[in-house]
Amino acid sequence: MKTLTLSLAAALLATTAGSVNAASIGLSTNYSVDFIASFGDVREAGGVTYDWDTNTLMVIGDETEWSALSPTDGSVIRGGPAYLGGLKYKDTEGLAYLGNNVWVLAQERVVELNKLAADGYAWPFEKDAPTFQIMGPTNIGNEGLEGVSWDRHTGDFYAIKETNDQKIWHLTGVDFAGNGTVEELFDPALLGLRSLSDISVLSNSDAFFGTAFGDNLLILSATSEMLLEVTKAGEILSRFDLSDIPVETIEGVTVDNLGNIYLAGENSLVGLGSGLIKLKRNEVAAAVPEPATWAMMLGGLGLVGGAMRRRKVSVAFA
Repeated sequence: MKTLTLSLAAALLATTAGSVNAASIGLSTNYSVDFIASFGDVREAGGVTYDWDTNTLMVIGDETEWSALSPTDGSVIRGGPAYLGGLKYKDTEGLAYLGNNVWVLAQERVVELNKLAADGYAWPFEKDAPTFQIMGPTNIGNEGLEGVSWDRHTGDFYAIKETNDQKIWHLTGVDFAGNGTVEELFDPALLGLRSLSDISVLSNSDAFFGTAFGDNLLILSATSEMLLEVTKAGEILSRFDLSDIPVETIEGVTVDNLGNIYLAGENSLVGLGSGLIKLKRNEVAAAVPEPATWAMMLGGLGLVGGAMRRRKVSVAFA
């Protein structure tokens, strides 16, 4: 039995240590705020996505205003209103990039996605864009579709419903021609968040694709002021506390090819307009465990030490 106890403790320690280096990007240990930028041409920024073709960030607000921003310092490259002709927009809260100047916009109140094409950011988009309804047809008000992300390696979408029955959706086979399957990925209650604001796929980053943590997701909550890294089964791996960041109502998240994370908020407290926050990835600290992981490791060491002490006593009195 003593040998079994030692083996179990050692296995726990090995598994925990392995998860530090392979299973998590370590939000609280490996990331720090690099800059906070303000931009006034987007009211209530709610969606942000990374354009890997041009190394550019695209931010969109509730009123369909947009900006293309530099990931280096958050400066505005191009911006303006995005009045989208024949579409009846009901709160534009989420944005995903599909490559080659093709984008998917999330409309909160009607809970649908719109596939839109732009020519070098020459918005407005075309009229009557193809749509995919996640729920509906419906208009559920200000508690619906809040964020969307596209996995460029699988073609799947991930989307979230904000509140009043939170949802985390996995969308497969969406062709914007009437086909597609919607399923719930896991129970959002596992996360303990007051609301869901956005979702991002880590595998879209060249820094994470093909790694042990590349299959994880980032989930953002504006009201809980928290960014979580989770598995697709709903296990929380790491977190970043946003409560001290001087941007109100942070509702958008995306990740670039270097593994840096960008957050968009409705109201910057360090300047006029909306806010962009860059969380820079710290390569040097990549093996530093999360606080919760340290606790598990210390617990495992305690089991190992206790088992070894008991084993040593038994040998002395043999």
